[in-house]
Amino acid sequence: LYSDFLSSLKSKRRSQLKNIKQKYHFDISVKDDINLEKFYFLYLTKIRDLASIPFKKLFFKDILKMPNSRLVIVTDLAGLVVASSIVIEINNTAHIIWAVSANFNNSNLFMYREVIRHYWDHKNITEFNFGRATINSSQYDFKKKFGARELKIYYSNSDNSNSQKYFYYFLKFSKFFYRALPLIIIERLGGVLMRFFIR
Repeated sequence: LYSDFLSSLKSKRRSQLKNIKQKYHFDISVKDDINLEKFYFLYLTKIRDLASIPFKKLFFKDILKMPNSRLVIVTDLAGLVVASSIVIEINNTAHIIWAVSANFNNSNLFMYREVIRHYWDHKNITEFNFGRATINSSQYDFKKKFGARELKIYYSNSDNSNSQKYFYYFLKFSKFFYRALPLIIIERLGGVLMRFFIR
C-alpha cells in the first residue's frame, strides 16, 4: 500500500506529503485534446523560462496514443492548471516524464504524491522512474527526498554535436530575449530546431 511507501521515507518528507493542503484536483484518466492543450501550455511556458527547445505538440499526442500512457493534470480550486506530467507504465515501472509545474504552493509535490499513490494502490506498482536530473541540482534534491536512487545515463554524440553545443550556449546567453518571445514563436522555433538536433 501507499502507506508502506510513506513509512520508508524520512520523517520530514513524510510529514510534508501528509500535510499538503487539499487545494488541488488530481486527474489521471482523460487523455483528450483539451487536457493535452493544458499540459502543452504549461510545458511551453517552462521550456521558455529554461531557455530550451520544445518538442512539438504532435510528439506528445503520439505518445499519449500508447495504451500504457497517462496524462496527469493538477488544477487549483479556480481551475488553473498548476502541474502536469506524462506517465508511461513499462515492465512494472511507472515512468514520470515531462513533469512540469507552476511552482504554486507545493503543486509539484502534490502531483508526485498522487501519482505514486495511484500506481501503488491501484496498479500495484512499486517502482518509479522520476527522470533525469543534474547531480546536486534542485530537481536532484527534490527526487532524492522521495528515496530515489541514481542510475547512470549514457549519451551518444551525433556528427553535429559541436554545432548543437554552440547553439545551446547561444540560447543561454540570449535567454532574456528568448524568455520575452510569445509562446507561439517558441513552439514554431521548436519545430524547426528539433529537425536540426534530432536526426
